[in-house]
Amino acid sequence: MRLLKACGLAALAAGLVVSAGIAQTSGTRAMGAPVDVKTISFGTVAFDPVRTSLPQADRYRTAGGKGLRFVQFDSAIRGDWLGDLGARGIRPLQYYPDDTYLVWSDADAARSLDGLANVRWQGEYRPEWKLEPGLHKRTGLIRNVGVHFYNDGDVDGILAALRANGARVLTHGPAQADHTFFDAWIEIDAAQLDALADLPQVVFLEYASPQPIFDDEMSSQILARNYDSSNVPQLGYLAWLQALGYDGTGVTWSIIDSGVDLTHPDFAGRIAGGFTYPGCPAGTGPGDDNPSGGHGTHVAGIVGGSGAAGFTDAQGFFYGIGMAPGVRFFAQNPICVGAVPWPPAGGWQILSKHALGGGAVGGNASWTSGESGGTTYTAGARAWDTIIRDGDFDTPVNEAF
Repeated sequence: MRLLKACGLAALAAGLVVSAGIAQTSGTRAMGAPVDVKTISFGTVAFDPVRTSLPQADRYRTAGGKGLRFVQFDSAIRGDWLGDLGARGIRPLQYYPDDTYLVWSDADAARSLDGLANVRWQGEYRPEWKLEPGLHKRTGLIRNVGVHFYNDGDVDGILAALRANGARVLTHGPAQADHTFFDAWIEIDAAQLDALADLPQVVFLEYASPQPIFDDEMSSQILARNYDSSNVPQLGYLAWLQALGYDGTGVTWSIIDSGVDLTHPDFAGRIAGGFTYPGCPAGTGPGDDNPSGGHGTHVAGIVGGSGAAGFTDAQGFFYGIGMAPGVRFFAQNPICVGAVPWPPAGGWQILSKHALGGGAVGGNASWTSGESGGTTYTAGARAWDTIIRDGDFDTPVNEAF
């Protein structure tokens, strides 16, 4: 059973919109490549590298001469093409539409691709593409800024480079199981952002709120589509679930939120365990919601409240019957009042790791991280999309979450 909701970790961070077709490229185009439009697009960036003038300074490199580059192919990418990149000392990192890979390479190795029939274009990954639009609107000291960066084998060195350019590193952690990418959250003056974008390992920078922001869900009856002929939601959700034989019994689900009221009658006998985060009150047990405002308890009710408390409105609708009233809960309170730090030490995957350790098969994160104001696809969103497939980066197997 899957009920995942990672609200507000929405939409890709990027910076500058580049108009297609403004000039002939100054990058490299393979001989015989097709002339049809083929864009590279992410966030608000979209351009055809063959038809757009792109400065190729080749100066955003490490002391060893390596940096981030794009390689665009002329058609759907084949595995042996990526293997050929590796044989040339070019490391493919991640896919971008259309038919493009972000790679780690020195300029000479990348230029060795010129003239290959299947390579349409290759060129450096520009610093102006690394800043999401919201950062351009900010001035003075910013807390937090999320930094998504490539691990070139020296994470400590990259963190030191961030500090050398004026950043105070608050926390950091891997962005995927093989540690190819990392996320760091920093405090920095807006005037220093361009200097960070010039660092060769940095993929992008995005605003990340220093506080989580609660988000809510629609009622279970509406989700179940229990309407009458006038499209009005009807009574009887619990009976509908029981008839369906699909009420969450046998499933443990994590509430990654402000915690859960462990003494609430709607959850009686169904608390499988929990985890209390630094700065959170001990309460009556691990993962207690008190005194953090009840949002996690509210979310738990949406997921699996039983209605045992007996609260109804004037029409007889129960308050508190959730989507899966037979589910067991693993309570986590990383966004309790007083929790530190934010984002959590170890990165987002520490939350799924704790949940998996408690026997959960999935979880709700019904809040927004505040990155990019919820308007673009962020490094946080990318991390959660990765976590769904592998919730514990430190084990040798993929643990779906």
